[in-house]
Amino acid sequence: MTTTKERLVPTILLSLNVTLRCLLGCSAGDILWILAGALFLLTNIVMFLCSLVTELLIAITLGIIPLLRSGYSPRQALKDILIGGGMSVVAMESAQAVIQGLVPGLITATVYEPIFWIGMAISLVTSFAVAYPVNLVLVKRGYRHRC
Repeated sequence: MTTTKERLVPTILLSLNVTLRCLLGCSAGDILWILAGALFLLTNIVMFLCSLVTELLIAITLGIIPLLRSGYSPRQALKDILIGGGMSVVAMESAQAVIQGLVPGLITATVYEPIFWIGMAISLVTSFAVAYPVNLVLVKRGYRHRC
């Protein structure tokens, strides 16, 4: 007979794993498009939209293979990834938007200014803190997405 603690530990570890994978996808998408934006002089809205699409594509790519290997059907795997990954990305992007609004000068900062990178670091930590409870609930409800 398994105890509540024995069932809870794998759930917590899977939630941490999922959140870290989502953070990796979000940070990769953000940094890629921030650097591309600086190089090609893209507007903030273009960088945001491209970053969001990239994050979702990374989430799907990182997630579908492990789920298919675990025996999920392609349809179920995609459903879990879109629901779980989508909610996780929304949580992370919302946290980043709040930080950008709260840190003075962050929205207008360029990649050449220290405040930009300080704000990025604060955003990533905050994003993890906001997305982890979301992923914990999703994992507890059976969405074994791998963002």
